[in-house]
Amino acid sequence: MRAQEDPPGEEAATTENETPTEEAAKAVEDATEEVEDGGWFDDADDNDPAHASRPANTASSLPARSTPRTGARAGARKPTPHFSVNSSVRVSVKDQITRAFSVTAFARTQYGTFAEPYNRPTSDAGGGVSSALNLGFVLWTVSLERRTSYRDLFGPGQSLNTEARTGIAKVFRLGGTWTVTPQLTGGYVWSSRPNQDRSRTEISAPIGYRIGAVEFQPVIPRMTLQIYEQNRRTGISRRDWTSFIGSGVSWDVTSYASLGAALGWEQRESNVTTADYSRWVLSPQINFKMSF
Repeated sequence: MRAQEDPPGEEAATTENETPTEEAAKAVEDATEEVEDGGWFDDADDNDPAHASRPANTASSLPARSTPRTGARAGARKPTPHFSVNSSVRVSVKDQITRAFSVTAFARTQYGTFAEPYNRPTSDAGGGVSSALNLGFVLWTVSLERRTSYRDLFGPGQSLNTEARTGIAKVFRLGGTWTVTPQLTGGYVWSSRPNQDRSRTEISAPIGYRIGAVEFQPVIPRMTLQIYEQNRRTGISRRDWTSFIGSGVSWDVTSYASLGAALGWEQRESNVTTADYSRWVLSPQINFKMSF
């Protein structure tokens, strides 16, 4: 998709030495394509340390018998911070139907390993389709994905999830090849796991810049709210706030393949105390893509 045009009046704010270059236009175009492709290091959310060590198809896979937080919440004991490696491989094929509209079919796998106190790895695999429509003032995306979560490396299946998501984003050029991309997405997850159907709302604003074939994202802030269906056993409607702040880098090895990695701090606050966690997350990624 072509780079979005600068807002009216921006040209007047530039000097002769700040004339937009091809690299700047390419940076905006690449940031736009990242939104169309689903964004960098998009955690499928099923590699959840709060579930990683629980056997599948047992009562323990249900949310623990916790009560809503009260005024004594500040004194509640939280799990020890730990480290997680979420490796993923993604393959996508995009059809640029018009200058403003594209459709992408994709498949991906993810493998998450956890340090103490949750040391049971999980993995997932799935695929779906997404579309992107450039309305000029904003980019609108819609996606549908179906994936299966497993214990260990594609071991016994734990759940089958279907997620529908829609969002809006806008790429702003900050100068040179620097860009910032505010994004707001919302969706819903239907899960075969009891009490895991949930709505999901997310806001993020990654800042990036490009040097040749390498793109850096020194700041990746993200906040996610998930609201679960009411637990029939406990009567609690679980609400999770998950914050993330990190940095990442991506290298376009060829026009069809890229390598990337991100490192950040992730923390979840929930009204169900056993769902709380905090961790460092390293996210290596291999991305294969084709467009026509």
